[in-house]
Amino acid sequence: MRIEYRKIGSLSSAYFNKAIGQCLIFLLVVTMHHYSIAWAQNSDQAVAISNGTNWLIANKQGALFWGLRDPANAIEVTEEDLVPTYLRDTLEAVTALQVVSPLSPDIPDAITWIELQNVSYSEYVARKIKVFVNQGIDTTKEVATLLSRQNPDGGFGGAAGYPSNVLDTAMALQGLAVSGSADATTISQAVSYLLSSQNADGGFGFVKGEASRVYYTALVMQALETQSKTTSVANSLSKAATYLISKQQAGGSWGNVADTSLAFQALTRSTLDLISRSAAISYLTSSQLPDGSWDEDPYSTALALRALSDSGIISSAQINPINLTKVIDGISQPASTYSAYETMTIGVTTADPDALLEVTVQDSSGTIFSTRTEGGEIFFDTQNLAPGTYTIIVLATDQNTGIIIDEERFTFTIRDVKKGQNYVLQGQLLVLLIC
Repeated sequence: MRIEYRKIGSLSSAYFNKAIGQCLIFLLVVTMHHYSIAWAQNSDQAVAISNGTNWLIANKQGALFWGLRDPANAIEVTEEDLVPTYLRDTLEAVTALQVVSPLSPDIPDAITWIELQNVSYSEYVARKIKVFVNQGIDTTKEVATLLSRQNPDGGFGGAAGYPSNVLDTAMALQGLAVSGSADATTISQAVSYLLSSQNADGGFGFVKGEASRVYYTALVMQALETQSKTTSVANSLSKAATYLISKQQAGGSWGNVADTSLAFQALTRSTLDLISRSAAISYLTSSQLPDGSWDEDPYSTALALRALSDSGIISSAQINPINLTKVIDGISQPASTYSAYETMTIGVTTADPDALLEVTVQDSSGTIFSTRTEGGEIFFDTQNLAPGTYTIIVLATDQNTGIIIDEERFTFTIRDVKKGQNYVLQGQLLVLLIC
């Protein structure tokens, strides 16, 4: 294969022109921990994004893709001039530009080139789906390709007939999720494969049983974060987040720019750890090279740009005080004493009505219990939960990015059931009402 292009200056001549409100005591002990944030890009981050974007565009040097070994001097390009990851680099560079410079003419130029490529690996097909969905391009063919590669174990391999692995399954799940074209069974089986591949330390390796790595763990978290927070998914994400945070180094990085960017993006959608976030952003801004790139690499630069862009999400979703009530003799009344099989109603509001609220319950061991939503209410079945301390976790997320921008935690205790005391199980649920 030989690719030729002409330059006008540094540009190609082809394609370019275009509360609790009251104190509740009694037998339920309630405490509130509020974490409000003012998470905004400072001027250093804005400059870093601008310089990085300029480098990324300039590094394309008039070609229709990223991934030349020496793009500045290329006049006639052969396969020997391409880095092995040129397709991945191009897909990630376009994804970054869709975020930081969505009107850039380099986007349609690159997409025109991508459409002409034989995108064979499952990972790349999934990345292509994400790029095309963001651009409003039909992905029916690409989705069909991915669906045909799902193995009986629910996972995906690098190509048709290849054994399943965590990387391709995580990327496939991301691609299918954004396409909205996969059936529930396909998605459920892929999720199950990933959940079964999690290691005891909370991380993920390339396949089940291999040593956990930041890269795979972050990609799996990003995939699972596209799904409903069932009990199993929520617990997996919690364990993976704990693993990632434990691997963050003193300087704020996870070893390199790419892993740091991916870990940062995964954690911002799973937990609200301002110390970890701040340290990661400091590392990324300080490791940018004078030419505006990260490691003079389009892939690392693209990932860093997306991470820094995420850091600019401003919190306007402060969660207001919570009201606790339960139905007593058919009337909803303020209450503070709870046992198994009783019903609690929690009214939640935020300063930003467009913020999405996610509510879970966690026991003292860290196990998370999911909730379900019906008719504007969020329900939690207390069943026969053991007596002890539990925490209601309310997360406010930015509806466009999924980034967690505020958090409230309310701890309560379920009293011990006295010997001989009976409870009638008639669908009595713990109800969390979002006002």
